[in-house]
Amino acid sequence: MAKCESCGTLMFGGKSWNGMRFCSEACMQMAVTASYAEDIPEDIVMQHAMTLRESPCPVCGRAGPNDFHSAWSVFSFFIMTMHSKKEIFGCQSCGMKHKLKYFFFTGICGWWGIPWGFLMTPFFEFANLLGLFRRVPIGPSEELKQFALTQISEELRRRVEEDEDEVAAME
Repeated sequence: MAKCESCGTLMFGGKSWNGMRFCSEACMQMAVTASYAEDIPEDIVMQHAMTLRESPCPVCGRAGPNDFHSAWSVFSFFIMTMHSKKEIFGCQSCGMKHKLKYFFFTGICGWWGIPWGFLMTPFFEFANLLGLFRRVPIGPSEELKQFALTQISEELRRRVEEDEDEVAAME
């Protein structure tokens, strides 16, 4: 049984590109985009990351600096417990509101599952509490640089595909 090169899902069939197999068109496009990322210089990525960082907050519209803010969520009910990482890109104020929202959500909804809700909730609440005191870094975070690299790669891939379509139309 084959395994998707992008997400690791076991599959039958799927899509192929460049000698690799993927479970879906979306996974294949992620790999194509990643192949463009190898050729993008670090200074261009850093410049785009700084532009994203200093732009107005996409959540509230106020001035940055912007970055990614993460919070953990736990929801439990009897024998079912779900947890996930929630991220937003925004200013410090919006990030704080996001973290507080999931801190209180987990504090209220995380405890009610046996045994995992009761065991997981204190750890995730502690992680959320630490996140509340995390300040925006002086420069772009690694997450922001990776996001900038992905945006540039997607734009580059889109332009290359448009150029290929134009050349094919001329022939």
